Amino acid sequence: MPNLHDNIMRLACEPDSDLHGERQAFKRGHKQARHAAAELAAAYVQLEDAMAVIAAPLQMALEMGAIKLPENGVVDLKRGLAMYQEWRGTPSADPADDRDKDREALPAGAVIDYRGEEATVVADQGGSELDVEVDGHRQRWQWTFEGVSCTVVSLPA
Repeated sequence: MPNLHDNIMRLACEPDSDLHGERQAFKRGHKQARHAAAELAAAYVQLEDAMAVIAAPLQMALEMGAIKLPENGVVDLKRGLAMYQEWRGTPSADPADDRDKDREALPAGAVIDYRGEEATVVADQGGSELDVEVDGHRQRWQWTFEGVSCTVVSLPA
């Protein structure tokens, strides 16, 4: 919309009546509002252009079947990292199953890695889930997620 600013600026700006000489004040306020609306519309157009640049490779990956997104587009926070990995082009895999239920617990302080992200174990009961700390934030991780298992980097002394 190259003429969006001009179109907004051409909107009529006449008050219904000229009670108490308010016409000039009305015109001045209306002109300021039109300028603000035109600037907002221009920013929105720029935002749409920026989103199109981001959406193009994602759309191509979706069409090729390289990634799968939920049908309604809502992503569970727990799946955030996996969705990011899928968006980057990492092949998707089946979610975790019961294969980790017999996994032995790791001691607190052990360092584990999941797809390049390291975390320190805070609490682990064994099985498929454990509590970890990443950059000062406590999180609950699944040992195997999207077909990829965590690996132990180091154990506490």
